[in-house]
Amino acid sequence: MTIRGKKTIVNRIPIVINGEIAGAVSSFRLQSDLDGLRNELTQIRQYADLLRSQTHENHNFLYTILGLIQLNSLDEAMDLIHSEAKEQQSLVQFVTNRLQDPLLGGIVIGLFNKARELKVKFLLDEDSYLEKLPSYLEKAYLSRFSVIL
Repeated sequence: MTIRGKKTIVNRIPIVINGEIAGAVSSFRLQSDLDGLRNELTQIRQYADLLRSQTHENHNFLYTILGLIQLNSLDEAMDLIHSEAKEQQSLVQFVTNRLQDPLLGGIVIGLFNKARELKVKFLLDEDSYLEKLPSYLEKAYLSRFSVIL
């Protein structure tokens, strides 16, 4: 129902005493509040899926290193570890130096990791720089954008 111009979800449950209705309990929730909770739940599920995927990828990486060590290919194992560390450090350094907004930096790192998981090449322009978000881009909008990660 609409109450004072706002869409509201209303639940009514009768109170029954000795087989007769003695009253009712009603609860009122704004539709927008429920939509917000639904969006948050969707975002949490997506983060959980992403964490599961990253955990799987990390296990694969560790098993690859373990296999190289068992084959006594220590140089290859060290090269693989250094390569992985260098790539992550390079990304974090780029984001820290070029994107002054932490939320945007987190989104970029999330997109990078998602692209990597999907085997998609993710490129960042080395000349890009953002000191502060333009006023028309609200942080609330960006946090909704991260849902697609």
